[in-house]
Amino acid sequence: MFLQILIPIFFGTYGNNIYTADFDTETRTFSNIVATPAHDASFIIKDEDGYFAVSENKDKPGAYTFSPDFKETSHIFSGIGEYPCNIYRDKKHNLVYTANYGSGTISVLKLNRQNRIKKVAATLEFEGSGPKVDQQSHPRIHQVFALNDDWLLANDLGADCIRILKVNPRTGMPSHISDFNLPAGCGPRIMTFNSDHSIIYLVTELSREVYVIRPDLSGDVPSLELVQRVKCDDYDDARGGADVCVHPSGKWLYASMRLEHEGIARFEIKSDGTLEYLDYTLTGSHPRNFSITPDGRTLLAACVFSEFVQVFAINDEGELIPANTQLKLGEERPTCVQTGYQK
Repeated sequence: MFLQILIPIFFGTYGNNIYTADFDTETRTFSNIVATPAHDASFIIKDEDGYFAVSENKDKPGAYTFSPDFKETSHIFSGIGEYPCNIYRDKKHNLVYTANYGSGTISVLKLNRQNRIKKVAATLEFEGSGPKVDQQSHPRIHQVFALNDDWLLANDLGADCIRILKVNPRTGMPSHISDFNLPAGCGPRIMTFNSDHSIIYLVTELSREVYVIRPDLSGDVPSLELVQRVKCDDYDDARGGADVCVHPSGKWLYASMRLEHEGIARFEIKSDGTLEYLDYTLTGSHPRNFSITPDGRTLLAACVFSEFVQVFAINDEGELIPANTQLKLGEERPTCVQTGYQK
């Protein structure tokens, strides 16, 4: 006899709905699946106030807010940059940032006291390009990431750099202060912290690598040091790095790769934060985003072109083992799977 433990999970999609579900951590099965209308809401986050999502629609890019019980409370479809693909909430100043891949901009949205979108308060524009003209003809912002309460980082896939933004302590409005340049043609995409926030791990889309970056906050402006570059597989000319996640134990790091040799690379995290490549597990097609359950025993991958969420067990060595469980979300293509609050 086992103890049933259900945890809430939520999903973004290319399609007409987003979803919540309960996930049984013992049987690795889904139940209580609920759909809420939202057009091409490809990335979604949650905090104590509710859910926040971008609409990565070609014709009507925008953003949504939802109540904690998953009801839409507001949306905006004007003034947002092209193809918003990621979202960040500044709870202190009641702002939402959208990273706009198509236009290479950042939209700053002001929320009212009910956490509904009030207006586009600011738009940040950048300059720059990279050597891979098909994807780097101009800036392409892919993520806004909080370094701390005072500083934000923004990954610019098009210009091969990390934009460093200072947050106005009174208004919360960001200003572009400097850039941290990365190797040409790498295409920085998504970053995350290690367990004690002393190291940043960045997955690159165009070079299929993970970069180990050490931040230093002792000066007037944060400085970043590129400590290590690690390949995720042997496909030197392939692109497709997608997402990166640290295991709750802090022992392993996982990075997903799309387009060619699609799967998830696993690394051991050393005591100094550097990485050692361990192995590679094949997945369904186009694992754009993935998440690990808080108990560290399951990885869920949103496989866009396979049109399912794929489930892997994680054993005591951190290895991924296919659980023979897949979740279809109606006619939608899953793009994002989350198991907890905004990181």
